[in-house]
Amino acid sequence: MGARRTRYSDRQLKLIAVTLVALGTLVLVVGVGAAFFPEHDVYPRMIAHPVGATVLGLALYGYAGAIYVPRPQLRVMIQVLLSFGLAIVACVGWVSPLGPYANRSLLATSAHFDAVSYRPDRVEVRIETHGGLLSRDGAVVACFESPEATTAPAYLLDKARFVGDDTVEFTTKDGEPHDVTFDPGTLSSPTPLDRCSGIGA
Repeated sequence: MGARRTRYSDRQLKLIAVTLVALGTLVLVVGVGAAFFPEHDVYPRMIAHPVGATVLGLALYGYAGAIYVPRPQLRVMIQVLLSFGLAIVACVGWVSPLGPYANRSLLATSAHFDAVSYRPDRVEVRIETHGGLLSRDGAVVACFESPEATTAPAYLLDKARFVGDDTVEFTTKDGEPHDVTFDPGTLSSPTPLDRCSGIGA
């Protein structure tokens, strides 16, 4: 079995491996969910991006195999295959970013938050924290028609800016300002501004 198996019992190693596989599966599910359902993304960006989630999930699978698979040859084969998978995923992510962050547009920024939009077909504004890979997004706080849409100016966003620690001012193409307040904890608004066909639809 090798020296690595003398510290823990076979049952303990199996429990650790199963836990790592479960965590890897959870990370992959979150990443895929963020890619196909970005409007429900409330997870840290590190695992909500499908490329990052796949890399982390495969790494957890590889570590689980390394600590539990008893045959050295099979263990090495698993690690080699997962290494190839990680390399392919990393290359795909480098060449063509995937997921809801591929269409990210920064609309306004403050000391602690950004107002961003991810959807290419219309402007759905979310509040995002400044946390790097651990940034969080809240629910949609404002929605506008696509800038290319041929509709009334009242449904098109002209500009946005933070006017307080918990308030964003949106100015539509007709020149009218609209203040939207949000909760700094949940990053959602009790009164979202709807100037499109439906927030989160």
